[in-house]
Amino acid sequence: MNTGILWSLFGLAAALIVDQALGAAIAYKRGEFSWSELPRTLANNILPYFVPLLVIGILASLEGSAATGFLGIYSALAAGYGAKLMAEIGGKVRELYGV
Repeated sequence: MNTGILWSLFGLAAALIVDQALGAAIAYKRGEFSWSELPRTLANNILPYFVPLLVIGILASLEGSAATGFLGIYSALAAGYGAKLMAEIGGKVRELYGV
């Protein structure tokens, strides 16, 4: 796999973990945290975004002219998803710490 794609996937996974941890902290602070909601969060908020990105990243790592097209698609999706995560993390930090 292309190392650039691999590192970007690691970065997005780390941002996703931070985002979910902050969300859990906010829910705990509000008294709304429930362990039984974690599988639903995984199914609704994590897998629909990360798995397609992983598949397109794998396709972009293949050899051939089609990989170039997938690399462009991957780059756009990764940038958009990264921006979404950073905006959500910023909002959750502001809510959690009152910044």
